[in-house]
Amino acid sequence: MKYLYFFILVFVSCTNHDSKLNFETNDSLSIKSLSVNDEKIVDTNFTDKNGLKQGLWITKDNVYNITIARNYKNDTLEGISKSYEEWPKHKLYGVSFYSKNKSKWSVLPNYFEKTTLKFTHVFAFKAIAIHEDSLYVKIPYENGRIWIEGSYIHVSDNCNDLPTGELRSYYKNGQLKTIENWKVRKKIDEDGRTVGTSNLNGKYIMYDSTGNILLDTVFKMAPWIVELKN
Repeated sequence: MKYLYFFILVFVSCTNHDSKLNFETNDSLSIKSLSVNDEKIVDTNFTDKNGLKQGLWITKDNVYNITIARNYKNDTLEGISKSYEEWPKHKLYGVSFYSKNKSKWSVLPNYFEKTTLKFTHVFAFKAIAIHEDSLYVKIPYENGRIWIEGSYIHVSDNCNDLPTGELRSYYKNGQLKTIENWKVRKKIDEDGRTVGTSNLNGKYIMYDSTGNILLDTVFKMAPWIVELKN
């Protein structure tokens, strides 16, 4: 099987550890065991003796057929939060990360499932939103392994948040998939707004799921690459 790579020339606008509280972050929406101030949590939606939410809380919206799984520490949102569509089937819809009750980033994994049939996993500037000027993100798969990690910057509220510097993506088995480098370009549009794009710029390596190198090259301001198999 041969791999053919070519460029699409388009312009695109824009483990922390706590000894007293350990979260299990798998896709089963369950917790094996947590301990908070000597209280043992054995189920979801747990409130401690002080009335504070602890551990995994699951809520359901029957009107919109959505299930939301959030992690709490002392009544404060902390860690990964997941939302699931329940119709026509149970499916992961969105993933967010909270720290001290503040959302740091959010992503719609289903977007990538629909687009990466042709595109590699590397053009990770769509469907990811960060809620700071810049942020290093680690986005997990359903099984808890890291899917994409790297730095993103927020250009403006009118365009996508963009990767900058080295970005890495992984297969579901934990094997490294790509090492890539990105460079952000900003400009002022006709309405006076700051917009931008992020291009592949520098060393790029792609591996198969067993660690063999499929592509080792250098790009210069390339928007992304498309992978075709024949």
